[in-house]
Amino acid sequence: MGKQIARAVGLALTAVLGSVAVERVDGDLGEAFASPLLWLALACTLAGELVAQLQEYSSPGARARSRQERWSKAVVAFVDDGVPVGLGFVVSPRRVLTSWDVLERVARDKNPLSLWFTVTFPHLGEGDGVVQRQVRYRTQDAGNDVVALEVHEADRVPRSVLPFRFGRPAAGTDVSLFGYTDTGAGPAGETWVAGHVRGTVDGRWLQIDGDHGGVAGPRPGFCGGPVVEVTTGRVVGLMVEAASRDGRFEARALSSAVFEGLNIPARRPQRISRVVVEAVLRWAGKARDQVREAPAQVVGWGRRHRPTVVVGGTVAASVGATLLLLSALGILRPPVAPGPCVVVPVSISTEKDDLVKELAQQFNAEETVDGRCVDVQAAGLTSGGAMEALAGAERWDQEIVAKTIEIDETPQPPPPAVWMPTSTMWSDLLVSAKGLEGENLGSVTASVMAIAVPSAPGNAATMSWAALKKDAESEDFVLGRDVPLYSTSGLATTVAVYDAAVKALPGDSEGVTVDLVENPDVVGWVRDVESSVASYGQEATQYLENLYCGQTAPVDALVLQEQMIHSYNQGKPDGAEADCDAPPADEEYEPVASLDALQPLEGTVVLDHPYLLMPWIDDDQRAVAEAFYAYLTDDAQQDRFLDVGFRRPSDPLTRTDQLRTTTAAEQSTRITVPDATVLEAMRAQWDGVRKKAQVLLLLDTSLSMAGGPLEDVRAASHRALDLLDPSDEVAIWTFADGPVPVADFQPVGDGVSLHAVIDGLQSSGSGTALVNATIAAHEALEAKFPTSSDDERVQAVVLLTDGVNNPPATQEQVDALIGTIDEPEREVRIYTVPYGNETDECLLGEIAARTDAKFYGASTDQENIEDVLLAVFGNFGSPGGAADLPSREAKTLTSPSYDCPAEPTAAATAPGAGG
Repeated sequence: MGKQIARAVGLALTAVLGSVAVERVDGDLGEAFASPLLWLALACTLAGELVAQLQEYSSPGARARSRQERWSKAVVAFVDDGVPVGLGFVVSPRRVLTSWDVLERVARDKNPLSLWFTVTFPHLGEGDGVVQRQVRYRTQDAGNDVVALEVHEADRVPRSVLPFRFGRPAAGTDVSLFGYTDTGAGPAGETWVAGHVRGTVDGRWLQIDGDHGGVAGPRPGFCGGPVVEVTTGRVVGLMVEAASRDGRFEARALSSAVFEGLNIPARRPQRISRVVVEAVLRWAGKARDQVREAPAQVVGWGRRHRPTVVVGGTVAASVGATLLLLSALGILRPPVAPGPCVVVPVSISTEKDDLVKELAQQFNAEETVDGRCVDVQAAGLTSGGAMEALAGAERWDQEIVAKTIEIDETPQPPPPAVWMPTSTMWSDLLVSAKGLEGENLGSVTASVMAIAVPSAPGNAATMSWAALKKDAESEDFVLGRDVPLYSTSGLATTVAVYDAAVKALPGDSEGVTVDLVENPDVVGWVRDVESSVASYGQEATQYLENLYCGQTAPVDALVLQEQMIHSYNQGKPDGAEADCDAPPADEEYEPVASLDALQPLEGTVVLDHPYLLMPWIDDDQRAVAEAFYAYLTDDAQQDRFLDVGFRRPSDPLTRTDQLRTTTAAEQSTRITVPDATVLEAMRAQWDGVRKKAQVLLLLDTSLSMAGGPLEDVRAASHRALDLLDPSDEVAIWTFADGPVPVADFQPVGDGVSLHAVIDGLQSSGSGTALVNATIAAHEALEAKFPTSSDDERVQAVVLLTDGVNNPPATQEQVDALIGTIDEPEREVRIYTVPYGNETDECLLGEIAARTDAKFYGASTDQENIEDVLLAVFGNFGSPGGAADLPSREAKTLTSPSYDCPAEPTAAATAPGAGG
């Protein structure tokens, strides 16, 4: 009765205050929703519901049921032919534990280590729907009894699931066991049975018994379910077997001490958010049940109080008729006119897309234009990618869009009615390339380029490009920067370096021209700066996250947009909270906690972030787009831009208060950005000034590569060579029983012979001398000492294999390999590509990590291997067009698909690996 009273009082107050709110605004519902009285009225309903919920959970029995409901959501079932055959439970947002017996039972005669399994969440279904996730083997405990399964990388467990945490069992502990009873599977057969820990055996097994009060106990032999300590809600064991007899049950479970090392606990903020979400969804579920039961309750009440119903119905009908009349007379005005919303697709540069998307959602919810609702659909895409897509044969080249759009976006957004690039440099290039010009309403925000260095007490506020060029003469100095073909940071860096090179010429100059871009002294100056770049392939945001988490070697300087440095210092290296759960690629790297943004003495490129209306925008879209621009440039939204590290469009050369801890220089100097003709010349000259490459292509040609695999590799190698400059050098080696130099280093410009060598590759030999071939290739590149500073090159081995060392390598051979790559005379990066599913991914990943290179996973089909090799060669080559760009997926396949030992061993780690 108390719950009904609380709800009734809340609803009564809501009705009274809501009526007053509508009356005070003369029936205008739009203004009523902005009235504090209306929100106070809604708060009364929530307060009444809160009091009712507190009363509902005031008894011990209710609290126990609530705990079991929460635990049940974290239990998963393995189903075979529609029948549950085992259980598991969630221990992190992407990890599920179960027993090895359950996995083998579901896999039947197949190898469970290579399969994807479907698990269901029996307590999360809505209506007739079933909540499922795909999982696969990740690792297991030392005794091979408990298996950790990883949720598919594109997914996580439902947000309403609160993962279990681990506790330590003790004799006499009261526990609850989950399982299916002898009555059958499904909701009717599910049960939580109370028991207690009688004792432990060998510190590994728990003996559990109890009296289940006549309820059938867990089905004998049914395993994988959690054993939960009642007082803490923590898992203390994993059930292996159970028996029920004479009203009592006995069970045997693995102690959590055996498998607690398999857990990857969620960070505290993630766990808190899941607790809140689970509580809200649980309340919503109860509210939904009450709504479903309400009609029957109302009918019963109405039959008992028929006179009241008649009077109330008459009053309600009168009020309804009055409201309809007032609406028809225009006294009650609807806030939005009928009809579909005006849809405005917007393409936004990726450094600000998260913020603009959030503001677009607020705008859509709060604003109307000419009485119609609005739908600004924002998608993040690099400025260079959007420019190339707009300049394509079609108005919006979806091939380029799909390869350059952010990984979390829909791969095919529609052509934008509004384009928001980082700089008008890109819109100028679009006009030059296509004659396509958008109407610029003005700048949304502003940012500047800066040179980022690890924070240190002695750092200056500025740094000159001339000083950076001098530092680049040192072999140990490493500069990081983006490629100018698709990245604004890369293009702006190129502009700044050319500007500094021209200013270094004798006499006065009036800016950079096409002739000066091709001037030999300018080209040499720019090439000296580029000589310190280690590689060009990794995107800046991904590199920053790896740097923040200690998963990559730090560089001495990194040229970036200033707000990206500010975001890094806020713990958001890629624009979102850093996710450092993955183990470091190499333990020797220290995470870089913060960066200082140094302003270039010669001047910086100011990025103006224009708001462009595209020529095909219609009148309705224009009205919404103009309103959205006014919304973004309003003071409240401009403060949001400043908070994330951008500058004021009206004064971009003055540091804001928010940037004080990132940028020491209070004022910056602007350099003049050249016109599109000069920008095109700089981009065209890129291959001529970037650091040249010296690549040894090391290909597995053992008998297992015969036929289709080798044909796929030939085709992919031809495509990859096209990314290199004619002056880049390539050697081709093969290996089977041992390493075989097939073609010595020669310029790619002599590509006829290199392509002929690739066409002539044949499989032979029964062995796979992976370790010895890698050592020999590394030593061959080490021996290629440059004869002058102009001959400095990015040196890299690209290693592709479909197997493991055959015959198996000895530990001495593996130690010799690690010793060779750990202490090189010159830096040689080894990019490793496992081709197929039977490779020693752990050793290949270790080789790549220890040489500051990358591991790229590839499957056994031609399209995929071409895609992956384009991603590999992108580290030292330049894509000529959209066809040369790797897919988004290929750039993310950079870690082994299963757990690896801390130190490399001679044993192949891939299940069933072959040669």
